[in-house]
Amino acid sequence: MTTNILYIDDSRDALEFLEELLTNEGFNVILCEQSQQTFELLEKYSIDCIITDLKMPFLEGEDLINILRRKYPHIPIIVMSAHVESEQALKENGVYAVLPKPVQTDIIITTIRNCIAAYAGKIIFSYNHLNLLKIRDDMYRRLIITALEKTNGNKVNASKLIGISRNTLTRYIKRYNIPSETE
Repeated sequence: MTTNILYIDDSRDALEFLEELLTNEGFNVILCEQSQQTFELLEKYSIDCIITDLKMPFLEGEDLINILRRKYPHIPIIVMSAHVESEQALKENGVYAVLPKPVQTDIIITTIRNCIAAYAGKIIFSYNHLNLLKIRDDMYRRLIITALEKTNGNKVNASKLIGISRNTLTRYIKRYNIPSETE
C-alpha cells in the first residue's frame, strides 16, 4: 500500500524538491502550494502524513495546524520550516516532529518513516470535532486494501482474513471505491 504524503509549502522549489525525494523513496506525494487548498485535498485523498511549512500567505502554518488537529486528529503532522519560534509549542499542539530548514534528506526520510510507524494503528479521539465515521471508514478501507494485498486479490481469502463474508467484502470494495488493481 502506497503512503500518501500531503506537502504544504508556498515555495514551488521546495515542493518539487521534496516531491522528487519522496517519490524516489516510494511515497506518493500530493503537493499543496496554497494552504487554503489543504482541506479540499484532504477530502479528495486518503492522507497518511502531512508535512507543512509555517510561514505562508493566506493561512499561516500554526493556524493550519490548529484546524488540522481539530478536524483530522488521526493524521500526523511534521513541520518543516526555517521560521520555528517554539518547537515545544508545536509539539504540545500535536505536531509529531519539527525539522528546521534546510534539512538533510536522510533526516527527512527517517522522520517520515518513524512518524508513519508511530501512528500506524493508533486511533485518536477528538472531542472538539468528532469525525469518527470518517475515521472508521478510512480504517475499514485500509484494512480491506491490506487484506486484498496480502491475499493477492483473492476476495474469498481476504474476507476470511478480515472475518466478514465475501458479499460484505464486495459491498465494502464498492462503497470505499477501492481500485481494481488492489483487488
